[in-house]
Amino acid sequence: MTISIIVQDKVKTPGILEGINYYRKLCAGWLTVTIDATADLFKASRRGSASHDSAIFSLAKPTDFLVVLDREPLLGKRWSPDSLEFAGFLDEIMRGSYHRLLFAVGGPDGFKQEVLARADRVMTISPLTFPHDLVPLILAEQIYRSLTILHRHPYHR
Repeated sequence: MTISIIVQDKVKTPGILEGINYYRKLCAGWLTVTIDATADLFKASRRGSASHDSAIFSLAKPTDFLVVLDREPLLGKRWSPDSLEFAGFLDEIMRGSYHRLLFAVGGPDGFKQEVLARADRVMTISPLTFPHDLVPLILAEQIYRSLTILHRHPYHR
């Protein structure tokens, strides 16, 4: 299975990029984690949320499970899991018939309602606000932590 973390722009902070790549390598024994910047994928001339939203629609296929990270609540879809719940979710998706698991990270203005409505789940990492470069690192670590929980690896302890 492939998990794609979709961001608006490339991660530019060197230490954070190293951390993301560190966790991606640790996950490689179980699955592939990619970081995709919509500005790069679609060479968007305007890097606003409209082009990011359009890119999400282009990337998310019917066989993919789309999790949108957004701070705004959406009735019935908002989800803020702890690590054990996140591991259970990851296990369920990996055992399902989905081709990919996509995590779409919102830009500074969040997502339009159309993207939120398309999402299979709307997730928030925390009520705190984080720099956009930091969110893929947090996700990559939680994906690795979930895999170690599922495989009874001592990392989580």
